[in-house]
Amino acid sequence: FKLLVELGLGCSENYKQIFSLLAPSVVSEKTLESWDRPRQEQPNNTGYVGLRNLGCTCYMNALLQQFFMIPSLRHGILETPITQPEPDSLLFQLQKMFSFLQESARQYYDTSDFCKVYK
Repeated sequence: FKLLVELGLGCSENYKQIFSLLAPSVVSEKTLESWDRPRQEQPNNTGYVGLRNLGCTCYMNALLQQFFMIPSLRHGILETPITQPEPDSLLFQLQKMFSFLQESARQYYDTSDFCKVYK
């Protein structure tokens, strides 16, 4: 990008040309604002959100995704009332993960917080 900046400095024609070539590939602010909000579109054209593999969590992730895909289990966990949401509560972290898998626009959920509580 330094080269592009240098090419655009002091020459409005170069700047306009560079801008017109790069503008279509730039992420809009609207996309950035909605990054972690409930999805309006299907992520990855599949409608599913994955779990990030932390290097040795693939079996745990597979099991959690299977639990999530059982509607009665998913709804039961999400509907369980928590009087005091505590970040070090396993139920709280599981509800947070399932909520994210259900409503997020991201491609994956980072399971770091869940793993810290589970260990």
